[in-house]
Parts: sequence; structure tokens; C-alpha cells
Amino acid sequence: MRDLPDMATSTLLSPLTYVSSVILWPVTALKLINTRANLLDETSIRDEAALDPYAFTREAFLQRREYLIYDGNPPTEGYEDIFQDLEDDATLRIE
Repeated sequence: MRDLPDMATSTLLSPLTYVSSVILWPVTALKLINTRANLLDETSIRDEAALDPYAFTREAFLQRREYLIYDGNPPTEGYEDIFQDLEDDATLRIE
């Protein structure tokens, strides 16, 4: 839903939208086929690497959305406890 305004704007501003449908539909079909063919390598990597491909894809999508929302600098909240635990462990080993 967040990308819907962008998709509408892109469609209206694309010159292919105003070309006759005789040319538009075959070009659109070829573009979709090409996009899918380009993604075959990524899906095979995902299928090999992930125990649950659906969960892997969902989490990757959510992480990418968060990255884009924060312009590449997402907040690091929730990690303070992990780093504090590591510091405590290092302190205990030194003593």
C-alpha cells in the first residue's frame, strides 16, 4: 500500500502508457518475463540458504523497508542489551 502512489505516478508519467495498446501489452509482457528471469538466480540462492523460504523473504522485505524508511540509517534500539552483555562477559573474563 505504501508504494501505490509511486506506482500510479510512474504509470502516468511513463511514455509507454500513452502508446497504443498494440505496442504496450507485448512490451509489458516482455518486461515482466525479463524481470522474472533476472530473479531466478536470487530465488535459487534463497531456496538453498533458507530453512523457511517464506519467513526468510518476509524478514528480508521488512528489513529492506525499514532501511529505506530511515534512509539507510535505521535505529539500533534493542541492541543495547546485547552489547552490554558482551561487555559484562569481557569484564568477567578479565577479572
